[in-house]
Amino acid sequence: MTHVIGFDIGGTKIEAGLVDADGRLVATVRQATPPQRSALLAAMQAMVATLSAQHRPAAIGCSIPGSLDPSTGLLRNAPNSPQINGTPFGADVRALFPLPVTFDNDANCLVRSEVRFGVARGLTHVVGLIMGTGLGAGVLAGGHMLVGARGLAPEPGHTVLHHAGRPCLCGNRGCAEAYLSGTAVYARYREAGGASLSDGTRAVFARYATDPIAARVIAETLDLYARFVAGLIALYDPEMFVLGGGLSEQALYYEQAAGIARYAFGTDQVPPIRAAAQGPASGKLGAAAMALDLLARSATSSRPQ
Repeated sequence: MTHVIGFDIGGTKIEAGLVDADGRLVATVRQATPPQRSALLAAMQAMVATLSAQHRPAAIGCSIPGSLDPSTGLLRNAPNSPQINGTPFGADVRALFPLPVTFDNDANCLVRSEVRFGVARGLTHVVGLIMGTGLGAGVLAGGHMLVGARGLAPEPGHTVLHHAGRPCLCGNRGCAEAYLSGTAVYARYREAGGASLSDGTRAVFARYATDPIAARVIAETLDLYARFVAGLIALYDPEMFVLGGGLSEQALYYEQAAGIARYAFGTDQVPPIRAAAQGPASGKLGAAAMALDLLARSATSSRPQ
């Protein structure tokens, strides 16, 4: 059976999984993300060597923060990974391995994972949201991942919800990410006078029923979330939304159909909103799905006509 390696490269940790063609994780290795670019590349090389001892992989897929600029090859929009942001990361990784290597944004890999192996299997119009430290999105439209003319799409987390609102890490103000990411929910709670909580955003949700400040911040968050999702329905008309990231653990996000319908344009039918079945494994499984697709395309193109 064919095996591939799927990498999930994040700001705090790197995971790599040896995956078979049916999406089974045969083995996983992980470590903290090294702060130096050279050490990160060396760690990836060591992980592949470890996993290859069990089965020789036919290809490698990488779930990455940000995206590779098609005109320059440089990794961009990855502020949480400064050691590789702005570098030719794709070329660096390809130089390490005598195998086909492919790359995609982490939110796109969430969608790839769920469409091939998870709750969205067989669907052709899917929006995936990663709601954690930031707010990322991946969109499958007509069976194809949306990438845009310059490989920048989609980034609805940097559409503006509030003119001249809270500052965002991207440099603008009022972005959806500045209100709806897990980091932003906790920051808004503290700004409103909430107590310092060791468990951060998770604790804010836990206090929703007993803490008036938490109740106010969560109510505002859910209303902004409803508006945001309604906007995505207007833009992409998906069959399903899939949620990943830390906030996807909160049941309240799956109970907002009435609020979303109130803001939706042209329909009162809200697509189902589901938690990613693969959970924290969705990054490496989506990367593995991408590697398997690469092999399938290569096999098709090499067949005699």
